[in-house]
Amino acid sequence: MPLNPTEVLEKIAHGSQGVAVINGDELHLVLPDDLNQIGTTVPTLAPDAAVGATVT
Repeated sequence: MPLNPTEVLEKIAHGSQGVAVINGDELHLVLPDDLNQIGTTVPTLAPDAAVGATVT
């Protein structure tokens, strides 16, 4: 089975606790000013969120 880059990006973003988000077909890292804040909040995706939707 060939690698599906879109699926890989979605899995990374979904499991990143808000540190990685998908913007179009690109994966972006979102780092807070205080790196101790990483993982303190867990982003939620709406059930009908489109592929590539930005997580807030």
